[in-house]
Amino acid sequence: MKRLMLFLILAALAALALPPSQQHAQGVVSVRKYTGAAAGGGAPPLGTLLSDSFEGTTGTTLAGRRLDTDQGTGWVSLNGDFQIQNEVSGGKAVAAFNGSDMYAEANNADVTMSVTLYRSGAAGAYLLFRQTNTNDRWYVNFESSGTIALHKGVGGVDTTVASTSATFNAFTNYVVSIVTSGSSIIVKLDGTTVLSTTDSDLQTATRYGIYGASNNGNLLHDNFTVTSP
Repeated sequence: MKRLMLFLILAALAALALPPSQQHAQGVVSVRKYTGAAAGGGAPPLGTLLSDSFEGTTGTTLAGRRLDTDQGTGWVSLNGDFQIQNEVSGGKAVAAFNGSDMYAEANNADVTMSVTLYRSGAAGAYLLFRQTNTNDRWYVNFESSGTIALHKGVGGVDTTVASTSATFNAFTNYVVSIVTSGSSIIVKLDGTTVLSTTDSDLQTATRYGIYGASNNGNLLHDNFTVTSP
């Protein structure tokens, strides 16, 4: 009996030493953990679909530029372009000139989108989500006049779904986040919920982006991220 047990143990050890293709033939199943890095070096944080810190040469435009993490489309221009600019803190961000409308494809409709906003003068920010084109999309509008509003455009008809007053002081960073899950949409300002709704329109659209009116570079966008739940 002892010889039989020793024989079985040695046979099992020998099978494990075989290449994976031969292990299956011997009735051995192996489980391996994949630790490969993402393109560009280093795996992105778990759940990150899109991210861009906008680091680069001042004056570089976004159209056609790859994000730090993206799904293969890079930044796509629907109108105009954004330019990389210097931040007061010494980093980089992007500003709109003469109207700009950009998006990237995330291939996911249930996400958290987050953007850091900073203004040096009168400006309005437009954060685009769940969009298919310029006529069909949701967006959040944050105005220096002191309002933040949730809009949807369906078939070219724009509707204000919800709005509230919100401070948008100059020379201050604000983080606006949009959380979508099924028909639920929640808008947060610096982590606090300010707007919410339940609406099934465009809930399978998967493009996310930024829009800037003609504000001569008064508004900077930074740390653009779209993550899965």
